[in-house]
Formats: sequence, structure tokens, C-alpha cells
Amino acid sequence: MLTYSFADLITHSGASRSEIKNWVSKKIIRPDVRDTHAGTGDHRTFGFLDIFEGCIGHGLNQLPGGMPVVPLSLALDRVRFESALAGSPWRAFHDPETRDREARFWLCKLPNSIWQLLTAPDKGAALWLLAEARTTSGPAIILPLHQLLLDLETRTQDHASDEECVNAWSKEKPRSRERRDALTHSTLDQREGRA
Repeated sequence: MLTYSFADLITHSGASRSEIKNWVSKKIIRPDVRDTHAGTGDHRTFGFLDIFEGCIGHGLNQLPGGMPVVPLSLALDRVRFESALAGSPWRAFHDPETRDREARFWLCKLPNSIWQLLTAPDKGAALWLLAEARTTSGPAIILPLHQLLLDLETRTQDHASDEECVNAWSKEKPRSRERRDALTHSTLDQREGRA
């Protein structure tokens, strides 16, 4: 499982440091891998879906006037709920191995309604969604989750490569130590005249 630091959360989500710090301190974004307590010296560790939640928060915060904390929290709770449902089309979509690349998902909030995660197998669903939004009085919020997720996967490919490099490097460490130890012993032998 790939893990991400607080700095990675900022980098990959596109949100500012102060936004992420606010959302994490208010538990709007909760580290899936490891949370910490103040002053422990341990760092929070986030999973891929935490980074995705940061992208959603950033997308919603781009609305005129931003997104207040409570509606943002409710929006992310809806996405978490759909992610946890067994057999949910959204859950199948965020797993690259079970993904239908043609599927479309939108996080929506029409006036006087709750957050919804809508799905449709074809691109004509966007037209339906816009028509539905026009029939309501007041502003509708529509965020294309499918596109956010695919963009995030593209941005985090380098992170996966970095982690693979770290793993490869850590496998090389023992051999490096052996060479260093061998060099140290030969140097000692030379100094003591045993070589």
C-alpha cells in the first residue's frame, strides 16, 4: 500500500497548506494509515483515498465564496459512505483493476437536498444532470469525481516510482554495508600490517 505524507497531501490535492491543516485539524480529512497525537513526534500517514478527499475539498473550495467546513465534511462523508458500500459502482471505480473507464460519477448537491453521488454509464448523463440542476431554484453544485480521480492517479504516478526506488534502495542497503564493512576490515588489516 502506498502511503503519503502531509506534504504529499498538499502537493497532490492542489489545496493550500492552511486549507489542508484546517481540514486535518478539524478531522474533515482523517489519515487512514496513521494518525498522531500532538507532541508525539510521529507524522501522520495518509492513504490514496485521503489524498483524493483533499482533491474533492480543493475542488469544492474553488466555488465562489469557498466551501464552509460543515457542507464540505458532509460531502466527504457521502463519498466515504459510497466507498464503503460493497457492490457500489463508485467503490468498483476507484479500484483500477475493476474500473469501467467509461463510467461517470458526480458529487452533487441540488438546492434543498443532501449530497448525492450520481453515476451513469454513458456521457449523456452529464446532460441529464445539467437539466436536473436547471429545474431547481438556486445554485447546484456538481463535481466530476471520475475526472478528479483519474487526474490524481496521473499525478501520483511519480510518487509510486519514488516509493519503488526507496524500496529498491533499502534492499541494496545490506550489500552496501557489507562492502563498507569489508572495506573497513581491509583498511584495518593494511594499517596493522596484515595485508
